[in-house]
Amino acid sequence: MGSKNFSEHDLTVLSDRDSLSDCLRELGDYEGAIKIDEVTILARQDIDQEGEDTITTLQSLANNLSQTGKYQKAIPLYRSALATRIKTLGGKHEDTLATKHNLASSLDELGLAEEASRLNAQILK
Repeated sequence: MGSKNFSEHDLTVLSDRDSLSDCLRELGDYEGAIKIDEVTILARQDIDQEGEDTITTLQSLANNLSQTGKYQKAIPLYRSALATRIKTLGGKHEDTLATKHNLASSLDELGLAEEASRLNAQILK
Protein backbone atom coordinates (compact mmCIF):
# COMPACT_ATOMS: atom_id res chain seq x y z
CA MET A 1 0.00 0.00 0.00
CA GLY A 2 1.23 3.45 -0.88
CA SER A 3 1.05 6.29 1.52
CA LYS A 4 -0.45 9.65 0.72
CA ASN A 5 1.13 12.91 1.72
CA PHE A 6 -1.43 15.46 2.79
CA SER A 7 -0.91 19.18 2.31
CA GLU A 8 -1.73 21.83 4.88
CA HIS A 9 -4.76 22.75 2.75
CA ASP A 10 -6.15 19.25 2.37
CA LEU A 11 -9.78 19.21 3.49
CA THR A 12 -9.23 15.98 5.43
CA VAL A 13 -6.37 17.56 7.37
CA LEU A 14 -8.44 20.66 8.09
CA SER A 15 -11.41 18.60 9.24
CA ASP A 16 -9.16 16.53 11.50
CA ARG A 17 -7.70 19.73 12.98
CA ASP A 18 -11.20 21.00 13.72
CA SER A 19 -11.99 17.72 15.47
CA LEU A 20 -8.76 17.91 17.48
CA SER A 21 -9.56 21.48 18.52
CA ASP A 22 -13.03 20.35 19.65
CA CYS A 23 -11.50 17.51 21.70
CA LEU A 24 -8.96 19.81 23.33
CA ARG A 25 -11.71 22.30 24.20
CA GLU A 26 -13.82 19.51 25.72
CA LEU A 27 -10.81 18.54 27.84
CA GLY A 28 -10.41 22.13 28.99
CA ASP A 29 -7.18 22.68 27.03
CA TYR A 30 -8.22 26.00 25.51
CA GLU A 31 -4.64 27.08 24.81
CA GLY A 32 -4.04 23.90 22.82
CA ALA A 33 -7.29 24.43 20.94
CA ILE A 34 -6.28 28.03 20.17
CA LYS A 35 -2.99 26.87 18.65
CA ILE A 36 -4.77 24.36 16.42
CA ASP A 37 -7.45 26.88 15.39
CA GLU A 38 -4.87 29.55 14.54
CA VAL A 39 -3.13 27.24 12.07
CA THR A 40 -6.39 25.91 10.67
CA ILE A 41 -7.97 29.31 10.08
CA LEU A 42 -5.02 30.47 7.98
CA ALA A 43 -5.32 27.46 5.70
CA ARG A 44 -9.12 27.72 5.50
CA GLN A 45 -8.94 31.42 4.61
CA ASP A 46 -6.56 30.58 1.76
CA ILE A 47 -9.22 28.22 0.39
CA ASP A 48 -12.40 30.23 0.99
CA GLN A 49 -12.62 33.45 3.03
CA GLU A 50 -16.38 33.24 3.55
CA GLY A 51 -16.99 29.50 3.52
CA GLU A 52 -19.04 28.03 6.35
CA ASP A 53 -16.12 25.86 7.52
CA THR A 54 -13.88 28.94 7.62
CA ILE A 55 -16.40 30.90 9.65
CA THR A 56 -17.00 27.95 12.00
CA THR A 57 -13.25 27.70 12.65
CA LEU A 58 -13.09 31.47 13.17
CA GLN A 59 -15.94 31.20 15.68
CA SER A 60 -14.18 28.33 17.43
CA LEU A 61 -11.00 30.37 17.76
CA ALA A 62 -12.95 33.34 19.14
CA ASN A 63 -14.76 31.07 21.61
CA ASN A 64 -11.49 29.56 22.83
CA LEU A 65 -9.93 33.00 23.20
CA SER A 66 -12.96 34.12 25.22
CA GLN A 67 -12.69 31.08 27.46
CA THR A 68 -9.15 32.14 28.34
CA GLY A 69 -10.16 35.75 29.01
CA LYS A 70 -8.60 37.09 25.79
CA TYR A 71 -11.64 39.16 24.89
CA GLN A 72 -9.63 41.86 23.09
CA LYS A 73 -8.47 39.21 20.61
CA ALA A 74 -11.82 37.43 20.41
CA ILE A 75 -13.99 40.48 19.64
CA PRO A 76 -12.56 41.28 16.18
CA LEU A 77 -12.92 37.61 15.24
CA TYR A 78 -16.54 37.57 16.41
CA ARG A 79 -17.19 40.77 14.44
CA SER A 80 -15.71 39.25 11.30
CA ALA A 81 -17.66 36.01 11.73
CA LEU A 82 -20.86 37.97 12.41
CA ALA A 83 -20.48 40.14 9.30
CA THR A 84 -19.95 37.08 7.12
CA ARG A 85 -22.80 35.16 8.71
CA ILE A 86 -25.20 38.05 8.19
CA LYS A 87 -24.07 38.26 4.57
CA THR A 88 -24.28 34.53 3.85
CA LEU A 89 -26.97 33.26 6.23
CA GLY A 90 -29.03 36.33 7.09
CA GLY A 91 -29.58 38.14 10.35
CA LYS A 92 -32.10 35.70 11.83
CA HIS A 93 -30.24 32.42 11.22
CA GLU A 94 -29.45 30.54 14.44
CA ASP A 95 -25.69 30.55 13.73
CA THR A 96 -25.78 34.32 13.16
CA LEU A 97 -27.68 34.83 16.41
CA ALA A 98 -25.24 32.59 18.31
CA THR A 99 -22.30 34.59 17.01
CA LYS A 100 -24.05 37.84 17.95
CA HIS A 101 -24.66 36.47 21.46
CA ASN A 102 -21.02 35.43 21.86
CA LEU A 103 -19.86 38.86 20.70
CA ALA A 104 -22.23 40.52 23.17
CA SER A 105 -20.91 38.34 26.01
CA SER A 106 -17.30 39.26 25.24
CA LEU A 107 -18.16 42.95 24.99
CA ASP A 108 -19.92 42.73 28.34
CA GLU A 109 -16.87 41.07 29.90
CA LEU A 110 -14.80 44.09 28.80
CA GLY A 111 -17.28 46.47 30.38
CA LEU A 112 -18.86 47.52 27.09
CA ALA A 113 -22.34 46.91 28.44
CA GLU A 114 -24.13 49.43 26.21
CA GLU A 115 -23.01 47.77 22.97
CA ALA A 116 -23.60 44.33 24.47
CA SER A 117 -27.14 45.35 25.43
CA ARG A 118 -27.84 46.64 21.90
CA LEU A 119 -26.72 43.32 20.42
CA ASN A 120 -28.78 41.34 22.91
CA ALA A 121 -31.84 43.46 22.10
CA GLN A 122 -31.32 42.69 18.40
CA ILE A 123 -31.25 38.98 19.20
CA LEU A 124 -34.60 39.21 20.98
CA LYS A 125 -36.36 41.03 18.10
